Amino acid sequence: MCVPIKASKRRPRDEQDWQGNRLVSRHRVVAEHSIESMKRYHAVAVLFRNRKPKTDEHFNLPAAGLWNYFIN
Repeated sequence: MCVPIKASKRRPRDEQDWQGNRLVSRHRVVAEHSIESMKRYHAVAVLFRNRKPKTDEHFNLPAAGLWNYFIN
């Protein structure tokens, strides 16, 4: 997990830190949008109460696959 670099009172951020933070934020936004889109299908947002093993994967994988298909 990448965390953006913060500036302190004694050490302000330089241009390399700014560019690194922009790269981190670009990847973070893509990941957050994909999780949000899977929640739209209610595959991740709602608690699945079935007792069969690995049944939740049968709902999460198609939602992730639909989102990947939409992105490409």
